[in-house]
Amino acid sequence: MERFVKRHDVIRRLNTIHPLIGIVMGTVVLAVLVGGLAPSLTNPSLVGLLVIFLSMYSVILVLGFIISCFFEGITRQPKDQLIRPVFLFIGTGYLILTVFGILQLYHQAG
Repeated sequence: MERFVKRHDVIRRLNTIHPLIGIVMGTVVLAVLVGGLAPSLTNPSLVGLLVIFLSMYSVILVLGFIISCFFEGITRQPKDQLIRPVFLFIGTGYLILTVFGILQLYHQAG
């Protein structure tokens, strides 16, 4: 129960952030994450692939935060009401891109 209270507190704090500040802050964090991935992309080792795989989920969370701030600015609804549809949208996009990427690799190999 204590864990749920802390999670709820984080979501409540995120709701207090102004949408424009959230978009700017999220974009800066996204740039730092992608910039931090550059050494892993140029040196593909097992550790680098693991870092890329784990960073993918961080990028999904930050992208969800940015889009939630954007929609909050447009609709004036709090982020906690928008977070599920936003992550559904992002998850569907990742699924589609993953399937097309696998199909493209299969087509190139075959």
